[in-house]
Amino acid sequence: MPGFRLSLESPPALSDCLGQISLRNAVAARLGYNPFVDDGQTVIVVRVAEERGVLRAIVQSQDKLGSVVGERAIVSETRDCRELESAVALALAMAIDPLAPVDIPAPAPSTPSPPAPPEKRPVVARAPLIEPTEPVIIEASTGLFAIFGAAPKATAGLQVQVTLRRGWWSVAVGGRADWPQTITVGEGRVAASLLAGMASACGHYRDAAACGVIVAGAVRAEGKDLENARLAVPPYCGVGLRASWDIRLSEMVSIRPTATVLATVASATLQVSGRDIWRSPVASGDVGLAVVVHSP
Repeated sequence: MPGFRLSLESPPALSDCLGQISLRNAVAARLGYNPFVDDGQTVIVVRVAEERGVLRAIVQSQDKLGSVVGERAIVSETRDCRELESAVALALAMAIDPLAPVDIPAPAPSTPSPPAPPEKRPVVARAPLIEPTEPVIIEASTGLFAIFGAAPKATAGLQVQVTLRRGWWSVAVGGRADWPQTITVGEGRVAASLLAGMASACGHYRDAAACGVIVAGAVRAEGKDLENARLAVPPYCGVGLRASWDIRLSEMVSIRPTATVLATVASATLQVSGRDIWRSPVASGDVGLAVVVHSP
């Protein structure tokens, strides 16, 4: 379970009303364990204030970037600090671990007393429960791939990528450079290779991922031993699907077998003396292995 960090804010006049240590102990007593750590990724902020004779506690859940992901208001119209602390502790315990049995202390026995008017209990305003959020993970990867259909012959290529992942989804950008392949044209040759950028959006299930991918760039072609030889860079674009599987080597390093299939959207064409010698096929693809480094 991810750790939580507690932050209590109150004006000097209410500093003795709700204490951070007593609140931590009250939550721990209800859960049966202490959920708070100094480096917790989810920060729970409790702000105590008095408005028009009413004690109010605003409870917020913040991710490690400081964004508010949940909020709840607790009000005590009786200005009873113990009552407010008990209500806040109960709300925190139920939000941190909804499945844990919450130990609610039984009221102390008292001697009979004359009937009293109904006591006003703290009112908990309806709001989303405070729930831990998935951290954002940064991944950097590089790998070697066997590539088919992106050049006149099957070739190898290097791919690099940076990924932002949160929970079950991720987005990534990167680039690839393919090894040049040569076509013989009469007594000359044409060497061609693809240089391209990549972008993808993925859905994850455990260690598996399925992605939508777009690859856009240019085929770098250069003629040799040809009359009027020159450098050409016809554009190329393909869209398709990618599947991958992470094999963990450690907490921060994994290897990732990957396979991609692309449909050609913008075809690159190579010409010599006005004659087509190669055109991008309707489909291409690659298979390979990448090394991935994950942020903590």
